[in-house]
Amino acid sequence: MLDITNNRIPLHGVSLKASRLSLLLDIPGNVTLFKEWAKFAEQNSFIIETYKSTIEAAKDHDISIASANPDQHVFNPPGNTMERIEIRNEAKQVVGYLANYRTETYNFALGIYEMEIWKHSRKYFWKEKEQNRADFERNFSRC
Repeated sequence: MLDITNNRIPLHGVSLKASRLSLLLDIPGNVTLFKEWAKFAEQNSFIIETYKSTIEAAKDHDISIASANPDQHVFNPPGNTMERIEIRNEAKQVVGYLANYRTETYNFALGIYEMEIWKHSRKYFWKEKEQNRADFERNFSRC
């Protein structure tokens, strides 16, 4: 669970772990699903890194705007604002995909974790109940 919530390993690694967990629990549909998600997560992680370098390349360069003619009006060029906006929008969409993969993987792992806790608590409860019944019968059978 900490691998998912604390980003200890990349998302594609988390998806592959979820795939192995699905294999252990005999959920074949999830094995395939998480393997596909791992592939997409790795591709999208690469795309995000590419966006980082692209946004850096699209930044406006420092320019000097001056004129010796006092009657001339000099305007600042528009720069790469539209390009940066498009890069941010595309990156936002890809990050949304990655967030969805992470959230669904977390929900799957949490469901398995809760199921295991329920099974163990139920097993413990029934053991305790049987032990109490045995103690009760042993103590009151003497009377």
